[in-house]
Amino acid sequence: MDYESVSPLGIGKLSHWMGIEKGLVPANELTTVGVAGLPVTVGAEIRENLSGFLEDEHDVIRECSLFDRKLELLATAANLATGRFSEFLDTVDSSRRGIILGMGQDVTDLEKVKERIDRSTISDPSAIFRFLEGINENGTR
Repeated sequence: MDYESVSPLGIGKLSHWMGIEKGLVPANELTTVGVAGLPVTVGAEIRENLSGFLEDEHDVIRECSLFDRKLELLATAANLATGRFSEFLDTVDSSRRGIILGMGQDVTDLEKVKERIDRSTISDPSAIFRFLEGINENGTR
């Protein structure tokens, strides 16, 4: 079996399905994150620049996404889900919507980065936390 990055989010339907049809798995040598101290060197990662998916996001969310790739993936997944599944989501009660986010081997302690994020954001330092809370509460923004 060959190894190649396949987006676990399915970003880009064509490349995602082509990878599955070829028997590729979403794992490879990790290259975009440091693996020192982690028990693995192989895993799923999205190497593409996702900034294009965040063009319509609030400036604070785009800036906070620079601090942690998982925050960038979360915002991207939320945007894609909102667009792709809008007809379906409109039929589901908002209290039953949400995003499941696998954190992987490392976990970001949001409280530790909150001070740094607050210092770097001028207009609305709590926007990213309200965004995350909204997703956790009901899957809406």
